[in-house]
Amino acid sequence: MAENKQVAQAVNGNEEIDLAILQNIQDLLSKSNINKIYFIDDAINQDTGKATFKGLIGGIIAEGKLDDLKAITLTGIDFTQDEAVLLDHIDEVWDNVKHAKQLKYFEKAYTITGKPEAIRDLNVSNNLKDFFAEAQIEFLTPNEWDEKADEILGGIADGNRAMIVFDQDLKLAQGRYADNGIQGEQLILELKKKNLAEKIVVALLTHTITDYEGELPKRAEICERIEGLNITDFFVLAKIRLEKHAMFGDGIKKVCLNTFCEDVKSQTIDIIQKAQEETIAKLKTFDTYDFDHTVFKSSLGEGVWEPDTLLRITDIIFKDKIRALMISGDYVPAVNTSICAAKEISKIEFPVEDAVNPYKETFKLRHQEIYENEELLNKLRRPIDNGDIFLVTGGEKAKRKYILVAQECDLMVRGGNTDKGTRGSRIATLLEIETFTSENLFKSIERKYSKDIERKAFLSHYYADKFKLEYFEEGTNKVGIVHFSKAKTIDLNVLDLIVFNEMGEAKIDLNNPSYNRSYHNFAWQSRFEIVKDEFTAKAESITKQLAAIDAVGDEDIKNSLKLSISHLLSFVERLGIQINFSQNVFDFGLKRISRVRLPKSKYILDKYYSHLARIAEPHDFAHKHSA
Repeated sequence: MAENKQVAQAVNGNEEIDLAILQNIQDLLSKSNINKIYFIDDAINQDTGKATFKGLIGGIIAEGKLDDLKAITLTGIDFTQDEAVLLDHIDEVWDNVKHAKQLKYFEKAYTITGKPEAIRDLNVSNNLKDFFAEAQIEFLTPNEWDEKADEILGGIADGNRAMIVFDQDLKLAQGRYADNGIQGEQLILELKKKNLAEKIVVALLTHTITDYEGELPKRAEICERIEGLNITDFFVLAKIRLEKHAMFGDGIKKVCLNTFCEDVKSQTIDIIQKAQEETIAKLKTFDTYDFDHTVFKSSLGEGVWEPDTLLRITDIIFKDKIRALMISGDYVPAVNTSICAAKEISKIEFPVEDAVNPYKETFKLRHQEIYENEELLNKLRRPIDNGDIFLVTGGEKAKRKYILVAQECDLMVRGGNTDKGTRGSRIATLLEIETFTSENLFKSIERKYSKDIERKAFLSHYYADKFKLEYFEEGTNKVGIVHFSKAKTIDLNVLDLIVFNEMGEAKIDLNNPSYNRSYHNFAWQSRFEIVKDEFTAKAESITKQLAAIDAVGDEDIKNSLKLSISHLLSFVERLGIQINFSQNVFDFGLKRISRVRLPKSKYILDKYYSHLARIAEPHDFAHKHSA
């Protein structure tokens, strides 16, 4: 009860910090069993009293910089007062100005004097006071920490923990700290040697990084520089977090989570490394007989890329090895304590800016989980497959994106003696993808249902003819909406051109119709010859027709005729570059940029086919329809 009262007093003392943020910080400390925070900083004893401020202002007036003071727009002190009465005015209002704003006045004044760094560390220690109850946090100079550390650490009761936060720059302290002789990271190493990891949570606060993204690299640099420190020992926080209350709260959360996360990660890496070793050992036992049937014959018969078959087998072995090691090494009981404790902390959320690094790294990881990378697809000349995503690079629909939906059995290129280089289908379907921010998607959904409400008729739900692709653009939470109603029938022979160049472009130069055969199996080598022959024949036909068309005088008619003889990528509704043949080169204006991984690519296909197979209910002839 006393603690809650102190928190309330802290809130009342600074209305700028949201009560929910302060309460979340209290919940973090409670679930982490942290009942005390110690902040070690060299600026603790810096004077921020009224007399010091008046002396600072008096010096500015003496330097003739009154106009600079008048430019300060903070409410509370009226610097437009005549200089003869300004100091008396400060005497009258200073005690009514909130502490956080007093520090802002100091910052403005020191900036005018050309010494903004004089307030930097002072702001940190004083701002920290606003996030915690008075009895929860204790401020110590580095010299006081040296004197009291053993007493403080020895007084931590069993089951409790303390959070120790060191400022990195300690050069204003006396003795061994002068001129940066000892910094915060050296104190963390000294603390680690006391073997009290179960009783302390440690952070390093620094001004040497100016964004959140620099925190983890800074910690890695410190650990590499200082022998004996590792990332489990502490978390680095940028001082700029104090400028945004939610980001500071979330920084405290990361400090509390750090040890648990690194413990789970370390133990998981151990079994992954062991599983890799055992998987490699197992693969080494595969002999010629195994490869002949399991990899070569089965892949050839089914039109599957042989490396994919081998990786599939490897994945099966690896996953089984992982699970076996989890059992033999008691992995689950070993990490479960950390996982359960971390979950309780992880559930506490702050309204953070998730569009900035390192927070958006989560978006990148989710994007990677859902989508295959363009470079890994195209440079390996991977065969086209259900879920491939294409960008239109030319024509009137340039910059639009489409996804391929087709049964795998229709896309597979066979390698048998009688059907080598062929597949079950000549055509497939591309569905248009529209990119939305979360905000724009909600507006689109709102518009749809608003119209339904206005009509008093709900015809279908928003996603009845759509599919949502989360994290569609790497590093963002934008979504891609696949429109089942915007389908285009396309020529698979054109898409196959993508497989024969490292750029993933639907393009073939018949002046030099070559490709790197070493990337392709027998089936796809045969496939290239089939596709090349078709485009060669088409080129000969187009060339003859172009010669006749050139005699036409009207340019509009000439272009119309050229369009009519072009090799189409899509039928009915055009897609890509329409007049796509020039100087014996076909360029269809299409490029593969990604692939939706299984099982999501299969979900899209299944849902699209269900959409096509839907049955329309008989219309309600009793309902009053608007004209």
